[in-house]
Amino acid sequence: MSENDKIQRVEIVVTGIVQGVCFRAETRDFAYTIGVGGTVRNLPNGSVEITAEGDKENLEKLIKYARKDPSSAQVYNISVKWEKPKKDFSQFRIVY
Repeated sequence: MSENDKIQRVEIVVTGIVQGVCFRAETRDFAYTIGVGGTVRNLPNGSVEITAEGDKENLEKLIKYARKDPSSAQVYNISVKWEKPKKDFSQFRIVY
């Protein structure tokens, strides 16, 4: 199995007090340190959506990070959906 075959994709929706508390910036910084690509964006309903690709171990780290109330956020719930990778991320960025 090649390295590219190990790439996975996850969509995480985080609900709680997660907007206006630097959640997106800190998530971007953490994703950068673990080497996953993707996006993080605010949703109109007040939650935050994280879409990321990388190896499963690092994506699991990102899920764990999102659960643990980064910064002054208060996470009430997260939903995790694994998807087929599209390999369309060269970096991790905030979508405004």
